[in-house]
Amino acid sequence: MQRKLLLEQINILDSRIWIVNVDFLDVKNQYNSEMQLNAYSYAYKILQEHLNANDYMFCFDIDEFWTPLDFQTTIHKYLLNRNYPPKCAFNWFCLNDDNNQFGPAFRQTNFGTHNKHLKSGFQFSESVNRIHAHHVSAPIPKPVLLGTGEILDRSLPKTSSPPKYFGEIFILHRINRSMIEYIASLGSIDLAEPYSIFKRNRHHGYNFSEQFKDNIDEFSINLDLLNEYYKEYEKFLLNHNLKKFIFNGRRHVLNKSLEVINKYNSLSLSEKNKWAKTFKGVDFKKALKIISNGILRQTL
Repeated sequence: MQRKLLLEQINILDSRIWIVNVDFLDVKNQYNSEMQLNAYSYAYKILQEHLNANDYMFCFDIDEFWTPLDFQTTIHKYLLNRNYPPKCAFNWFCLNDDNNQFGPAFRQTNFGTHNKHLKSGFQFSESVNRIHAHHVSAPIPKPVLLGTGEILDRSLPKTSSPPKYFGEIFILHRINRSMIEYIASLGSIDLAEPYSIFKRNRHHGYNFSEQFKDNIDEFSINLDLLNEYYKEYEKFLLNHNLKKFIFNGRRHVLNKSLEVINKYNSLSLSEKNKWAKTFKGVDFKKALKIISNGILRQTL
């Protein structure tokens, strides 16, 4: 509900934001493991009615940031410079130093790991069978231009190996964020296993040093460009009256993380052992202190 209200608040001053409710796709209010892909298909159908053959569709998650290495190139300029490819895809770069409480997406120097997973987009002139979480399948597979400048021979959810360099464009993926945010995420509904106690697809736990061993790299952002980015970000928040949503969102994360910890502590030893990998790297004592201090500040 908060996300819907936030989007409606932005929409007041920015008509480019479209809000589409897809709850009806969740048949009889049962959790649908295909919900995400069905939502993409429905969005595709709607956009076909409003956009033309030269326009593009991309599906990015809330924790994914389309990022030009020079921190200046727009997606419009990128597509123009690449002569408007019918399909394009960008590799993940997963942050491994994104552990500051409610920290920003970008810092002047950003450390992480190149990843095989892709996020893909396509021009509406192309025929597609299905829009997946990481790629687009088509009746006739065609080459896909990657953000590194390489060519992927057909539609795939990932490259054969992580890229060895950033290329011009990549997707900054905030895979875990701070420990409190990680713990809170474990309380999210897993559509693949909706009746699971915790979210199951966190197999490495919260442990940056072990989770990110290979393909380590870093990129830096010009400080003037970074300052301008956050200056515009703050202006956007103020102009759209969004500060209250950030306050409520952070309070929700603190409460959700406490709820997850309490649920975990209520389990038997044998049940806790089943979740050992998921909670690996979590310092419960430290987490409870952070939550307590955070909730106190939120109420002052």
